[in-house]
Amino acid sequence: MDILNKRIATQSNRPQHFYTIHWNVGKRCNYDCAYCPDNLHDYTSPHRSLESFQQIFKKIEQQIPPKLDIKIWFTGGEPTINPNFLEFCKWLKTEYPDRAINLGLNSNGSRLPKYYKELAQWVNKIQFSSHFEFLKLDKFKDVLSALPLKKFSVNLMAEPEYWDTVQNIVEFCEKGQINHHIKRIRTKSTWTNDNRKYDPFYTPEQIEWLEKREHAQSFDEIGERFDKPDMLAYYNDIDEPRQEWANDMITRQEDDFNGWLCGIGLEGCQIDQYGNIQRGVCKIGGSYANIDDEKITLPTEFITCTKKRCSCVADNKCTRYKDESTREMMRPHIQFYIQKNLAESLGKNSKQLTIDDKINY
Repeated sequence: MDILNKRIATQSNRPQHFYTIHWNVGKRCNYDCAYCPDNLHDYTSPHRSLESFQQIFKKIEQQIPPKLDIKIWFTGGEPTINPNFLEFCKWLKTEYPDRAINLGLNSNGSRLPKYYKELAQWVNKIQFSSHFEFLKLDKFKDVLSALPLKKFSVNLMAEPEYWDTVQNIVEFCEKGQINHHIKRIRTKSTWTNDNRKYDPFYTPEQIEWLEKREHAQSFDEIGERFDKPDMLAYYNDIDEPRQEWANDMITRQEDDFNGWLCGIGLEGCQIDQYGNIQRGVCKIGGSYANIDDEKITLPTEFITCTKKRCSCVADNKCTRYKDESTREMMRPHIQFYIQKNLAESLGKNSKQLTIDDKINY
C-alpha cells in the first residue's frame, strides 16, 4: 500500500483517439459463475430489441465530439445470447462505418463456431472468457481454432478448483500463439448475499505459476511477443512515468484513490444493465442519464473520487491526479503522453485529431 501513497498521477497507456462506450446489453446469461454477482446476470431478463439498440446509439452518438472515433465494448450477461446482437453489430458497421470504428465484446464462448465466424466479420475483437465451472473444453477449443488469431483474445479465469483445466487451456493458447491474459480470481467475501460469497484459495505452487504468466501474452502477426502495460504512473514531476498494469495495481490493493481528482467519464461512458448511463463501472457521481431520456448530456469536468477501491481495470486506466495543485503541476506531463499516443494513432484516425480535441487532462 505504501507505493500508492507515493503516486501523484496516473493515465492510460492506450490509444487516445477513441470515445469508449462500455455497454452492458443486459443481465441475461446462460452461465451462473460463482464470482459473478447476482446483479450482473440471470437466466430470465428480457432481450432488448434491435430498434431499441439503434435508438440508444443514435442519441449518444450525437453528443460525442465529432472528431473522436467511437469504440464500443459490449458486456453482459452474455451479449451473444440476445437474438438481436449480431444484427445490431451489422447495423453499426453498415450505417456508421466512419464513426463506430471499433466494436468488441466479452463472450463466454458458448455459441457455435459458425456464429462467431459471422460475428467476427462485423466486430474488431472478441474477448473470450473461460469460465471453467461451465466450459466444455473441447467445444471451447473448437471456437478458438475457427477464428483468425487477430480477431480474438482469451481471458483465462484461473479458478483454483479447476487447475488442471486452467493449465490445459494455457498450454493450448501458448502453443497456438493465442493472445491471452491469465486472471487471478479476487476474493468476493464482501458481497452481502452469503450464498454468493467466494474466496478462492491458491496454493503457493499455483501462485508461483501465476506470477510467471499473469500478464497478457500477446503476439503480433509474425509471431513475435509484445507486452505493453496499460497504465502510466507518476511519482514526481521529474522522472519519466512508470509503465504499470492496472490489474496488478488492483490485485495488490493499490487502488484506493479516495479524494483524488478523477477523469472517469471524460473519454467514455458506461451503460449498465438497467440502462443507466454513468461515468464508469464504479458509478462515481451516480447516473447522469438513462437510455430512455430524450436527450443525453455527457460530463465535461473532473470529479472527486469517493470510493475506497477502484477495482475495475477499465475504470483504472483514466487520468487522475492526487489533488488540484498536483493537476496544475502535472498537466503538461499528462498532455505530452496524450499527444504522443495521438501521434502514434495517425493513420488510424482520419479526422486530424489533436490535443485541442481532448478534455481528459
